[in-house]
Amino acid sequence: MASSALIEEVLNILQLIGISVSHFLLELLANKKYINHIAVKDILHNRQQILDALLKSAEDSPRTELKWATDLVKDICTCEMVVLSVKESGYHFDVVHTVLEQLEDFSIKEPAKDMEKFAPVTWDFLDTALS
Repeated sequence: MASSALIEEVLNILQLIGISVSHFLLELLANKKYINHIAVKDILHNRQQILDALLKSAEDSPRTELKWATDLVKDICTCEMVVLSVKESGYHFDVVHTVLEQLEDFSIKEPAKDMEKFAPVTWDFLDTALS
């Protein structure tokens, strides 16, 4: 781990050149130019510890992090459901043209396997919610 003096030096340099730490990190992570840079790889490798540190430093406002996490899961589940609901997936349900025999022959096993494969976050959420 870097010493306090080195961290202070880096912070002073960023301030001297007029770049905030948040702007620096956001640019580093968002710009495709840096995707293979060792700094980006290090951040991604240590993302769990970074997220834990962010959560710990914001213990006085847990609602913000909870809303962020909830919104993230909702966005992921929405994207996964879009993938599963397109006509090409084979699971697009056309109720107007459905006959009783199709409903009687329906088995949940195959769609469940596909959902676990193609919508893992939604699958995990439902598994947890229904347990």
